[in-house]
Amino acid sequence: MTKQRASFKATLVAVATALATAVSLAPSAEAAPRNIVLFGDSMTANAYAGITEYVQGPGKVSPNVPAEGRCPRGAERIAPHLAWATGLPVDDFPCNGAVAYAPEAPEKLLSTQVDQAIGQRKLTPNTAKVVFQIGLNDTYKGLDLFETQQRRYLDAVGAQIDRVRAISPNARITLMGYPQLAGPNGEFCPVHFNGIESGALPVIPIRNMLNAVHAWMQETARVKRVSFQSLEAETAGHDTCAPADRRWVSGIVDNESTPYNMTNHLTHEGSRQVAYIMARKI
Repeated sequence: MTKQRASFKATLVAVATALATAVSLAPSAEAAPRNIVLFGDSMTANAYAGITEYVQGPGKVSPNVPAEGRCPRGAERIAPHLAWATGLPVDDFPCNGAVAYAPEAPEKLLSTQVDQAIGQRKLTPNTAKVVFQIGLNDTYKGLDLFETQQRRYLDAVGAQIDRVRAISPNARITLMGYPQLAGPNGEFCPVHFNGIESGALPVIPIRNMLNAVHAWMQETARVKRVSFQSLEAETAGHDTCAPADRRWVSGIVDNESTPYNMTNHLTHEGSRQVAYIMARKI
């Protein structure tokens, strides 16, 4: 009888050990990796545009990556360079023409991007950082008095920040400003084409748009207790009026800047450099 009990006990120990080993070796499917989630508009989506391929010549505009249930995104964009610079996977949901609060198609709303991130389980308790760079399109698509626009922006972006916090409470949330698309006084150089240069033109609306959206971001960051980070100082001297070898933003009619996907948007080199700057700020 004693031998039987001893044998039974030894069998139980062996089974328990085998189960423990199996559990320890099994992949933890529910433990999502640390990641960065990026929401934004065309500055981060940088989708393929056929007209710019015609202007620049073939092979310079990057193709779009697989859609993954999101808006079109160019292969050359901020996200892959940000992933390289930080060592963390970047799940990006930006959309050309996206807005925070202005009237737009559902797929172009910031709230839809957050819906997608939640539905695809890219926002998790392990998400390390979340970056919003959005609002420039609202300055003209939702045109109104400054105070009204700022309140609408705060309400819209603030609601999405709350949704992110509920799922990713440990994530550092950053409202990221835009790179310098025009000089401090609106200096803008739209033409770099076959040796023809327009020179600097005072395009004040672009400067006013940037100033407005950055003010909205700062107020939203203050109220929601998140970080606001400006990119303008680090990207100064790399706008449309910079020499070609230092130009990170394309002109409107432009076949002399380094390759780019969209006019008045980041060149491929600009996306790379801005990603490196962002990596130090988020």
